Amino acid sequence: MNLISISSLCETGLIITFDYFNCFVQDPRSGQTIGRAYWNGRLYHLDFLHDPVSSDSSHSLIGVVLSAADL
Repeated sequence: MNLISISSLCETGLIITFDYFNCFVQDPRSGQTIGRAYWNGRLYHLDFLHDPVSSDSSHSLIGVVLSAADL
């Protein structure tokens, strides 16, 4: 199962929104949806999460997600 830390994603400046069935991760610079999780059995299951293009490769979303998964 893919797990992510919402607080870690928020710390990177991404926009996280929820509705009853979904969680969306949005890049505030482009406005593009870069991630989605769907609600199933009281958990949100990660469907996809793409790394937004960043000029600062040391501040990579993929690195944040991997670090969060290690927790």
